Amino acid sequence: MDRKPAAAIFLLIPLCAAILFSSCRVLPISPVEATRSVLRARIGRTGFDGPVYCRDVRLCGSDVLPAFYRARDFRPAWIDEALALTEARSFLAALDLVSEDGLDPKNCHLDAIESLLSEIQAALGKRHRKARPEALVDLEMLLTDAFLLCGSQLVHGQVDPETFQSEWFIKGRIEDLAAALEKGLADKDIPGALDLLRPNHAVYRGLMKAFRTTRIAAAVNNFEKFLELWKSADPGLPEVEDAKGRLKALQ
Repeated sequence: MDRKPAAAIFLLIPLCAAILFSSCRVLPISPVEATRSVLRARIGRTGFDGPVYCRDVRLCGSDVLPAFYRARDFRPAWIDEALALTEARSFLAALDLVSEDGLDPKNCHLDAIESLLSEIQAALGKRHRKARPEALVDLEMLLTDAFLLCGSQLVHGQVDPETFQSEWFIKGRIEDLAAALEKGLADKDIPGALDLLRPNHAVYRGLMKAFRTTRIAAAVNNFEKFLELWKSADPGLPEVEDAKGRLKALQ
């Protein structure tokens, strides 16, 4: 009896099983689709009543965010497939500069955003290189709210969240702020989109220049006082050398 056909069939069984398994297994969901799915679940397709919270942080654009994401069919604005988060980092750099407008970047969720970025970066550095979808959505929502809030403050000014908490919300024509964000994302120029929201008249630019000059003068004075107190310190002390370098850069 010829055993070759039987042996061949026996060898084909594991191969067929492997092919069948590979065709039936569920492929891992991409970061964008994972974020989109959680966003859809959080926001929903119907209206939302009341303030929106994210990681115990109140989102000031509670009336804007749901409509913004529904218009995008819940497609993330900041999360990309490679999780490079280029636009997010570009926005944070621009957000830091609004201190020159007399605004406090920390009032725009800065600490929470930086904490999430660190968490996601740490997760990507681990063996499975996978960030939690919930963390991605938290970052997504906070970044969008931060842009809308910062844009509103550039246009209308900033209130103190401690004393005006009940009225601390996005003011102005919200569709303009959302459109500014969409344009910045499309042009890959979030800092430029934020800059376009600044008042474009000479008085405001003059105030910005005067504010910057005052801040520099105050910083120079502080460094000079520090160096005067430490003038007898051992040469090369890191703190003293750092102060000297910063003072030189300001002068």
